[in-house]
Amino acid sequence: TLFRSRIIVLFVLIICIGLCYKYHTIWYAKMIWAWLKAKRQPRKVPRQDICYDAFVSYSERDSEWVENIMGQELENAHPPLKLCLHKRDFIPGKWIIDNIIDCMERSHKTLFVLSECFVQSEWCKYELEIGRA
Repeated sequence: TLFRSRIIVLFVLIICIGLCYKYHTIWYAKMIWAWLKAKRQPRKVPRQDICYDAFVSYSERDSEWVENIMGQELENAHPPLKLCLHKRDFIPGKWIIDNIIDCMERSHKTLFVLSECFVQSEWCKYELEIGRA
């Protein structure tokens, strides 16, 4: 029966690992931790460290319109706005959630480009939650 118990425990462990992998549990746990950390410790960025007029939160599927039409219009307006666009302004190699939080903190406002794709994107949902924090 000891052998049988070990087989059952091993089987349950394999099932749990498989479910965690399938449903990205570790990724969600990391995002929840980062979100809670950001919410509990809001940092006040000194005015001189604010580099952007707005952080733009948008779905990757809307990137062509955001970057080539909306972004160009706003950055070439009179007076021009300095936008933070993740493709251009995120620091490569830095954890994405840290990029999001840092860029939002260094922006006066956050601009959400709401679309069907935005609502379906997990990253956009996190940006929306962090922006509300």
